[in-house]
Amino acid sequence: CTDATACNYDASANTDDGNCWYADNCDGDYCFTESFDDVTWNGGSWGSWSGTDADIGNVSGGVLNVGATADVVTTLPVFDSGVFEVSFDMTVAFAGSGYFNFGNSGDPLAWDWEMETYFYADGSATTIGNGATWSYTPGSTMSVSTFIDLDNGEAIMVIDGAWVSEWTWTGALGGVNFFGAAAATDYYTIDNFSVCESEMP
Repeated sequence: CTDATACNYDASANTDDGNCWYADNCDGDYCFTESFDDVTWNGGSWGSWSGTDADIGNVSGGVLNVGATADVVTTLPVFDSGVFEVSFDMTVAFAGSGYFNFGNSGDPLAWDWEMETYFYADGSATTIGNGATWSYTPGSTMSVSTFIDLDNGEAIMVIDGAWVSEWTWTGALGGVNFFGAAAATDYYTIDNFSVCESEMP
């Protein structure tokens, strides 16, 4: 980060990697929150996979609506140390399905997928790679939290207070991707999104 007003300014850097972050009190813990009242695409904290308006999400009614044309990514700082909680409320429509993933790089051109999570139309769900499966109720809002310990390489996903998946985290926390075409039935909403320094549960 080459911006001297940012909390993570690096005086020795000669190129800006886009990971600057800002706060009134830089000595406090990092915490980004989004209520989806208004979103600036491809220039704020959210972008599209393509970097164009072709696959931005639809923000209305105070939620992010993710359908077949949406491919949304966070454009927050990339973190390589510390413990973070990524949390959001997710509602998968009746007869719909949902999907999200974590990436290590923060760059859609070289995303380096960390973990993919699928919510199927029949009410089953899974994280790909570690074999974890569970059930959810279509049409019901879920509280999804993933706790990530970058220093010790651990991740735990908790949904509505229940531990549903654990895996070895293998890189940086680069970003979150909400994709609307992982399945033909994908349609879901996201609200109350946050990425904050935290502690493991």
